Amino acid sequence: AVGYVDQESPAYERGLRTGDTVLSVNGQAVNSWSDIMPLCMLGGEVSLEVDSPEGRKELVIPVSEGAMGQQSIAGVSGRILCLVDSAMEGLSAAEAGIMRGDIIERFDGVEVLSIRHLNYLVSSCRDETVDVEVRRRDELVVLQVTPRYSEEQETVLIGVEFGQLAYDFDSVVHPKPMEQIKGHSTLIFRVLKALVTPKTSKTVAKQVGGAGAILAYYWYVI
Repeated sequence: AVGYVDQESPAYERGLRTGDTVLSVNGQAVNSWSDIMPLCMLGGEVSLEVDSPEGRKELVIPVSEGAMGQQSIAGVSGRILCLVDSAMEGLSAAEAGIMRGDIIERFDGVEVLSIRHLNYLVSSCRDETVDVEVRRRDELVVLQVTPRYSEEQETVLIGVEFGQLAYDFDSVVHPKPMEQIKGHSTLIFRVLKALVTPKTSKTVAKQVGGAGAILAYYWYVI
């Protein structure tokens, strides 16, 4: 599932939206965002079959080099669990009672699909007191936060930190072990095949580190 699409991106311009589900890339079926990444390694453009509230659609979207050297669909990220690492002392999230281990599921009544999506929602509610729904173990807790502009961070914050691996929602929710093994094996096979194919080996070799970095530890503050 698509967790966020930047409204200034080519993908948005060509019709991709937050909440859409990508069914296939260049004719190959995909089940999660980690399936999509290796299919973008060759750059150029990718053809997506997408399921949206308006129905199925075919989109051709350009691929470009990201900040870490990997080829990706600019401005687009997959659906990711917003698992809180900590709440910053003195800011709204901590005052509201948000704590480590909470999963932010809804913000101001809107389902949160990724960390970047949450960032967009928070920025849209500056100085407004809104409800935030978090999953705490098996309980749904509704709290209230007020996003404020931070001079230090130069952005609107509620004060939550995400320091985690990229938890792909499609892989984490109700995971099936054999499907995960199959998915990882398919990803490895695709990369290895591209590495030994003369036309693609040079391009893909440059990106193995970059693609791995996407799955590595990262830090995000909202």
